[in-house]
Amino acid sequence: DVVAEAVARLHRGDIVAIKGIGGFHLACDATDENAVRRLRERKQRDAKPFAVMVRTIGGVVNLGAISMQEALLLRSPERPVVLIRRAKDSRLAPSVSPGLDRIGVMIAYTPLHHLLLEAVGRPLVMTSGNLSDEPIAIANEEALTRLSDIADLFLLHDREILSRVDDSVARVVDSGPLLMRRALEYASMFSLPV
Repeated sequence: DVVAEAVARLHRGDIVAIKGIGGFHLACDATDENAVRRLRERKQRDAKPFAVMVRTIGGVVNLGAISMQEALLLRSPERPVVLIRRAKDSRLAPSVSPGLDRIGVMIAYTPLHHLLLEAVGRPLVMTSGNLSDEPIAIANEEALTRLSDIADLFLLHDREILSRVDDSVARVVDSGPLLMRRALEYASMFSLPV
């Protein structure tokens, strides 16, 4: 079972490349400092924070304080990464967002995310499948070539990705959403502030 193998490898501290909707994600256990540091080194991303994915809104509550507006944004159909205030006693590895009081969190939005997160039982770093400053890998062969020095395991599928799109990033300011990066589900929407 490939999902069980991926879960075992994530528990071991390995990095898994996961093919999604708009490209590949690189995932590791967000509570394992060694795994997060290894991902930083391999991805060549020194300090920029990583996004963290949880299965449900309850998983977000365990990581930080969220307002009603942030909860609504997290549960919206667009499923953006939402910046929230990090809990002081958060179990996340310090290297997830070094030196920052906020973390970027998102809720699972594909069946594979739900399967992995339910079985892993902890939050996962979920960052774009690329080296820093390169485009996200979208094709299986491309990922196997470009991400082979980063990922220890690949979860692939045979559906072709036609548009290379990253996750949107948002935060709540003055009780309203502010999009910091418009992508994925927001890519064709123009009514929200940029």
